[in-house]
Amino acid sequence: MELSGYPPLKKNKLPKTHLIDDLAREIGLSEELTDLINELTIDYTFSRYPDISNSVPFEEYNEKIADEKVKKAEKIFRKLKKEYKLLEI
Repeated sequence: MELSGYPPLKKNKLPKTHLIDDLAREIGLSEELTDLINELTIDYTFSRYPDISNSVPFEEYNEKIADEKVKKAEKIFRKLKKEYKLLEI
């Protein structure tokens, strides 16, 4: 997959980070995409590092919340696919 046509991605390497909102900013995604990703960052962090809270992830979510989060993630992927066409493999 050739990434050199995308200025933020130098030498086909993505920045190394666990913070997906930082990654979005680092590679120069649009503000709209960065905002959507930022909304999911806490969920990503909470699932990756459950000890940051006094509860476990499954206690914090119900079906409605999970459905909203999945819809946001799907929206992010649709926008990325449309914006970069790079995800069409």
